[in-house]
Amino acid sequence: VMGSVRWSGQATSSTRIRVTPKVIDAAKGVQIWADSFDRDFVDVFEIQSGIANSVVNLLDVTMLEPERRVLENRPTENFDAYKAYLKAQDWIRERISEETQTHSIEHLQRAITQDPEFVEAWLALGTAHSRMYSFRYDHSDHRRELALQAMARVDNLAPGSALSHLAKGIFAYHVERDYATAGDEFRSWKRLTPGTNSDDLTWFPALLERQGRFREAAAEYRQTTALDPRSTYRWNRLGQTYMLLNEFEEAIQCFEIAIELDPDYFTPHVNIAYVLWLRDGETEGARAVFSQAPDVPVASSSKGLLFWQKIFEEDYDGSLQYLAGLPDSVLSMPIFFRPKSLYEGIAHSLLGNEDAARISFEAAARYLEKELELSPNNEKLHSALGVAYGALGQTDDAIREGQRAVELIPLEREPWFGLVHVEDLAWIYTLVGDYDRALDELEKLLSMPSLVTIPLLELDPRWAPLRDHPRYLDLKIRFGDTDLPPDA
Repeated sequence: VMGSVRWSGQATSSTRIRVTPKVIDAAKGVQIWADSFDRDFVDVFEIQSGIANSVVNLLDVTMLEPERRVLENRPTENFDAYKAYLKAQDWIRERISEETQTHSIEHLQRAITQDPEFVEAWLALGTAHSRMYSFRYDHSDHRRELALQAMARVDNLAPGSALSHLAKGIFAYHVERDYATAGDEFRSWKRLTPGTNSDDLTWFPALLERQGRFREAAAEYRQTTALDPRSTYRWNRLGQTYMLLNEFEEAIQCFEIAIELDPDYFTPHVNIAYVLWLRDGETEGARAVFSQAPDVPVASSSKGLLFWQKIFEEDYDGSLQYLAGLPDSVLSMPIFFRPKSLYEGIAHSLLGNEDAARISFEAAARYLEKELELSPNNEKLHSALGVAYGALGQTDDAIREGQRAVELIPLEREPWFGLVHVEDLAWIYTLVGDYDRALDELEKLLSMPSLVTIPLLELDPRWAPLRDHPRYLDLKIRFGDTDLPPDA
């Protein structure tokens, strides 16, 4: 169902509104129905219900009573609260980042101020705070308490309801990372929620990914794209899951669909470049992808990939120029945290500028040490600090920090969040010259769904010290295409 809305007057006052809904056969791309509804804008939910009933009648669907109650649900009587809620949803509909969560929270605070009993707004607010905590945008006790309070308010307003179970599930999933409890709560929520839509299904593949069940997650994400085929976010998530499974053709197809739906969505472009590194270990095709992509958003977590493209092309001066043009001092995303100075140290080291490299690595270490004073159990900070110490030759400190990150987010418990920290530990062991232990960690990643492949290891200069090691040559035979004979 698609449509447009036109107003005659101000949307905040009683006025005329024209809603023109269309029903599209998503599989065929054919419009099968359209109509126009002219109404006095007095009751937004009455208008929504009327349009929904028209679509139901068109499709000749028999609705059960619980489904009809959902159709007639009025989440709030306050239009200003509802409008703020919808604006919050627009911020996070396609892209999850610290910026989108922050803006969403601002609108949701307005919604609950206008209507303190608006359950859906409290749930959305609790979800946004939970994401801020889970992704370490703000991993403070205060943020955790804000998430807990919002979710408790949902349970207080609607005890035993589907939304109450969903609130508990989201808190368990994002904040406590208790995936067994989250699964139980999501299933209880689903039993109490009639009908199926893509938003319902999104929590289930995400949960499967967190549990390391990536193939099952891909199948579930595929269902969400069938239900919401115009969602760039869902196609991109499906493609990323295929990347982890090293099913690269399927991944590229998903990213191309996302780009076709929204050419300005930067992330699927860079994901195609990433696939080319993983699959082919080459930079020319990836450079072409980057050159055709829209400008990277200031708040995008993908900025670091442009740095690595230049490193892989051995354009080390270019990588420093690129970093100098970034307005922020940190490159981060839900699974890692990198001070810009850490990347500057890498580039200087590859250029042979050892004094400049040391200055950059020392700056990165000082920055991370201060951050750890504020957030001592943040695995992303420990992992990055271990790399900085390793580059500075502080062997014991480097290994301690890298191992601490893996202890905080063990791969066995967190196969999605934990992947990057195992890779960082391999990097640390390589930096300090402990090649056997580095290869132990890389073998783990090559043996499971991950973003480590032999072509990428061949491309990435971080792993150059390992390439003549007999065990590395064995990994090439076992996990990559190679011309080496089996007994080499």
